[in-house]
Parts: sequence; C-alpha cells; structure tokens
Amino acid sequence: MVILCLLLVFLPGCVTRDAKPAVELAMDREEPRLWLRVESAWRVSEQDADQLMPLVTEADHRIELRQAAVDRMLECDASGFWRKAWSNSVWISDWPMIRLLALRAQTTRSPDAIPWLVMSWASPSIEVADPQRPEAKAIEAITSQPARNTLKRLAFSASPAEEARTPVAAWTILARTQPDGWLRAQLSEVDRRKSHDWLGMLQDAADSVDLLPADRLALQRLAWLYEQVPAESWQDWASMRKAHAGDGPATLSLRQLPAVSHLPNDWRSITREQWIERVRDGLADAAHIHRGTDAEDEVVIARPSMLEDHLASLGLFDLVVLGAMLDVRDDRSLAKALFAQADNDRVDRSAEHGGVILWDSGGRLRAEPFEPDTHKHDRAYYASEKCIRAGALGLANYHFHATGYDNAIWAGPGNADMEFVDRHHANGIVFTFIDHDTLNADAYFPGGIVIDLGCITRP
Repeated sequence: MVILCLLLVFLPGCVTRDAKPAVELAMDREEPRLWLRVESAWRVSEQDADQLMPLVTEADHRIELRQAAVDRMLECDASGFWRKAWSNSVWISDWPMIRLLALRAQTTRSPDAIPWLVMSWASPSIEVADPQRPEAKAIEAITSQPARNTLKRLAFSASPAEEARTPVAAWTILARTQPDGWLRAQLSEVDRRKSHDWLGMLQDAADSVDLLPADRLALQRLAWLYEQVPAESWQDWASMRKAHAGDGPATLSLRQLPAVSHLPNDWRSITREQWIERVRDGLADAAHIHRGTDAEDEVVIARPSMLEDHLASLGLFDLVVLGAMLDVRDDRSLAKALFAQADNDRVDRSAEHGGVILWDSGGRLRAEPFEPDTHKHDRAYYASEKCIRAGALGLANYHFHATGYDNAIWAGPGNADMEFVDRHHANGIVFTFIDHDTLNADAYFPGGIVIDLGCITRP
C-alpha cells in the first residue's frame, strides 16, 4: 500500500516531465539528464526540427546535445539547415561548433554549405591560422579545387541581383590572405556593369589608397565616402598618392583622405621627412601626461605614446593627420567648445560624451557632438551609427575621459577605444581632464598607435 501511494505521488510528475514535446525537452536547460535531452533532439519531428537552431548558436549547451541537434536538422532538411546556419552565422562563433559544422560539410560534400563556410571563415581568428581553417578544408573538399578559386568566383563574379553578404565575406578572406598586387589585378578586370556596386567603388579606391578596404565595415566607410564626395576628390587623392609613392611606409587609407582634402596647397608637396619635422616642432614644448603613471588600479594599461615610439610605422599621410590634430589642440575657439562638452560629460554619470572633429564649409575645424547610442556607465562612449557615418568625412572621432577633473591616470585611450578604431578603421582623439583648466589630448590610430599631443588649457 505504501509503495502504491509513493507511485501515485511521484509517477505523475515523471510522466508529465518526460511527456513534454520533444523539442521543448531537448531545449530544457533545467533537465539534468543529458541523455534524455539528446534522445529528445533525435525525436523532434521533421516540421519542428528547425526549432533546434538555438542549440547550434548557443555555446553553453553540451556539445553532445548540440551535435544531435545538428545531425537531426541535417537529416530532416540539409539545404534548409545550411540556409539557417548562414543567416545565423554571426552567432556561430565557438570553435567546437565551427569544427563540427565544417566537418559535416566536408564529409557530406554539400555545396549548400559553402555560403556558411565563407561567412564563418571571414571572421579572423587568433587561434587558427587561415591556411589551417576547417572552413577552407571543407570548401576544397566540396569543390575539389583550391579555396581561392571559390572565393574569387564568389567575390568577383556574383550577380548584382544576389545578396552581397557572401561576396563581401569572400572579399574579406581574399583581402586577408592574398597579396595586394593580386587583389588589384582582379579588381582591374571587374566589369562594373555586371557587378555589385561595392566592386566598382573598390576599383576607384584602388587608385586612391595604399590599403584597400578589407572587410564589411571598411566597405561601409567607403560607401559613405563615395556617396558624399565628388569624383574629382577621388582623382585628387589618386594624384596625391602617386606623387608621394615610395616616400616612407605606404599607409594611405580611407581614414586619412578627408585630411588630405583639407591640406593647404603649400603643404601638398611636402615630403615625409619635412612632415616629421613639422610634427616634432608641434610636440616639442607639449606637456605630456602618461596614462597610469600614478595608478594603483591594475586595469589601467599604459601604452607607449610618444612620436618616436611609433615613427617607423607612420606613413606620410598619418603625419598629415597628426598635423591636423595639432591644429585641433592649438585652436582656441575649438578649445572653448571642447571644455564645455567635457564639463557636461563630467556631470553626466550615465555615459561618456563624444563626437567627430569635422571641417565647416569655410575649412575651419569644429567639434560636432553626437549623443551616445547607449547610456550604460560613465567609462564608455557608445558611438551611434550617425556618429560613425559622420566620421567617414571627418578628421577623427573623439570622446572625453571626464569622470572628474583629476583624471590623469586615465589619460589616453583604453582597450575599448583601441578596438573601436581598429574595427571602424577610424582616427581617434581622447580628451582627458587633468585638472579643472587642463585637458590632455591623445591621438590614436588602428594598429595600436598612440601619440600624446600634449595639453589644452581652458580659454
């Protein structure tokens, strides 16, 4: 009788739990029995199988369960699965799943997997070098030819009617893995009438820059530039590049073009060595503040921030940008606006403030503030898309370190700031309160370059 009562108490709960729909049980994070979740994934009906996709995109599930979900979805609708993997590629970023999917693509030799393989490979990795990427091996197994051939076809032969994500991803891989001369040769053969617009823009940019736009965000920056500047500007930039070819490191890129456009005529023929002397002179009497000098907090990371620390890496047009940034430092009318914005930032504890240094219609520099995209905390400036877009035609994106007036240990860019200019291919300036009447200015460029420009005093 006692046993019967116990069965009546416990059996309904067990039956109810295991009687959940298979997809619900497979997804149940509270279910401790891994074997039951795996078995449930295999029991999901064909029409419900695509509901298992979160098990592919969310890395905190056990790999045995995720593998079962992948195999069940492939069994039910392989083409549909690869389409969904492609559309969710940004969320499939953990190596256990990338390797699993690449292996499935390789063993099944499914052409439907190629768009996902390309999208996945387009994201760079510090763990796996490009020649060893599992996505590359899978593409070669599917096509029986070198992966470069497939990437070339996708990037340069895609119809304008096709969605651009995969061709752009293919270009990103090629830009990372192939010699510059090969890339330019392929671009020169593109028929603009039969190609995506971005390939035509790349053709023009190839004449005007040393460093070709190499990923989606760089191509977006190119598109913003392309729609806002006249054709003569591209011709002008190409002439400047040609005139200074061989004068130091070849670093002319999209982020430097606006500064080149605003060069006074008498500075356009100046050599790199002459630019170095001009920048040195501008920094000679500057009061430099070194990040973290008096810090006890280990999260404050000091970086080399003097001109000589980075001189070998700075091309002529980096120095052009630095020359314009020194003009920002020395512009007293601009200083008034910067201090007003910094004071507002100090009071606002919800976010850092920032914007873009731009030229007005008369060629004068101005600091255009942009509302932060997100207000999360007082040590981050989240630039809006509008701000980033404006930066494509500006000298630099800027923000403040103004949690207080005595903020010297935070002078200069932090890790997130350096990641921003790397990701968005931008120039940056950060203004840091040293005391009530002093802002320190630091320039920073992609590749870890930081140059302390000195201090600005309150007007």
